[in-house]
Amino acid sequence: MRKILMLLLVLGLVAVGVVSAAELTITGPTTAKVGEKVIFSVTQGDNVTYSWTIDGANGKNGASFEKTFDSAGKYTVKVTASGTNVSSEGSKEITIKPVASFTASKESGETPLNVTFTGSPASDVTYLWTFESGKTSDKANPTYSFTTAKKYYVSLVVTQNGITSDAYTKEITATEKTKIVPETKINEVSPKTGTAPLKVTFKATATNSDSVRWEFGDEKSATTAETTHTYEKPGTYTANFTATNTNGTSVKKSETITVKGNTSTYKVAIDATPVKGAVPLTVKFKLNTTIPETDISDVNWEFGVDSNSWISKNNATYKAPSWTYTEDGTYTVTLVVTANNEHYNAETKITVSDLVASFDASKTSGAAPLEVKFTDKSSGPTSWRWTIYKTDDGSRTVQKELISQNITYTFDREGKYEVELAAIKGSKSVTTYKTITVSAKATTAPTTVRTTAATTAPTTTVATTSPAVLAASLSADDELIPNPMDVIDEFIRLLLAMMNPEKYNLEI
Repeated sequence: MRKILMLLLVLGLVAVGVVSAAELTITGPTTAKVGEKVIFSVTQGDNVTYSWTIDGANGKNGASFEKTFDSAGKYTVKVTASGTNVSSEGSKEITIKPVASFTASKESGETPLNVTFTGSPASDVTYLWTFESGKTSDKANPTYSFTTAKKYYVSLVVTQNGITSDAYTKEITATEKTKIVPETKINEVSPKTGTAPLKVTFKATATNSDSVRWEFGDEKSATTAETTHTYEKPGTYTANFTATNTNGTSVKKSETITVKGNTSTYKVAIDATPVKGAVPLTVKFKLNTTIPETDISDVNWEFGVDSNSWISKNNATYKAPSWTYTEDGTYTVTLVVTANNEHYNAETKITVSDLVASFDASKTSGAAPLEVKFTDKSSGPTSWRWTIYKTDDGSRTVQKELISQNITYTFDREGKYEVELAAIKGSKSVTTYKTITVSAKATTAPTTVRTTAATTAPTTTVATTSPAVLAASLSADDELIPNPMDVIDEFIRLLLAMMNPEKYNLEI
């Protein structure tokens, strides 16, 4: 029964507007700076009044409250809500930071730059100045000397009532002290080019200086403004004239002198073996030059394949390099030799193919009938075609065509001939030829027997192992008469050749 009565009592209080003493929530910042306006507020209730206090000191009434803090520290802000059957409180902590600031007597100038800093606020605070790494001060108005030319970032933080401010920073620029700089002028360098040994005249002037020096670029020097110097070796030299004063400041001017060697005899050529052939073709090159080794500063080979097909003097093989060509084509090989700042060029052509025609001939001249053996030396063919041409009258007349790899051919008649070999691979064909010169058939004078008048007929013995040979006899005017048997033999040979011209290589 008691529980029921208590429940009815609570419900009755709610009905007549009694508010429980729940904590009020204050809206506002937790940190702020000295001199900064801060606003605190709570949610407005009906028929409710609010009163504010800060660390026990009374503030204003209302649902919101504004406050500007004059001193750094930690503060407790409270609010109390009251009304008919209402009683509620709320509180909030806020930290107020001091504000650091300062002025500088100078913000820029030459080294050594002495600057006096004046901090703010002026009292009730402690100071910590930072001028550069490791250089600090706790004075209110310190003076600091900046000795190195550069930009500095000076900062100040202050502490009040145990609360430290944010850093305030100002830029200070220190510049180099103006120095007296020498002035120099090169009046004459003559001549600037020539052939070694080259004698050169140097003339210069200098002001605001205590000493001068010429450095000629060949490890030789002079300490007068006007002088002469002889360059013994070819090359490009930079001559420097420097003026220096007592504060260590110096000014330098320069001129370039080009000394040439006696290059009238300088020549460059490329030796290459072989210059043509089938893939893969390895070609051995050789640097052929009259330039002394001591004058050569660089050598560059380009083998004509791509941008990477080159070597320089840094390569140990630069005097006799080799290159392997793996594709058909005609390649231009270039060589550039640099000596005494001059470039000397040479080039050659390399022809590479997967099909090369070549052959050897056992003879290239002789008397008819001339038998010649032709031996194929080609690279890459799968078939061969030989063509025999007669070229006596300036034209090429086909005498014979053969398709063996190696052939033997007999030239029966005198004249000039061309033997052409076509090396064939698929649809590709390359040719080469040789000239054969055939002279007239060699003749042997018939054996003649002169008879002497005899009183008795000579005894004639007939050989039993060979047929009798009829010797030529003399005519009445003592001229030789051909042996009848020779004439008959020649007639028979010609008759057989006409019946079978291919066998006897007869031209009809």
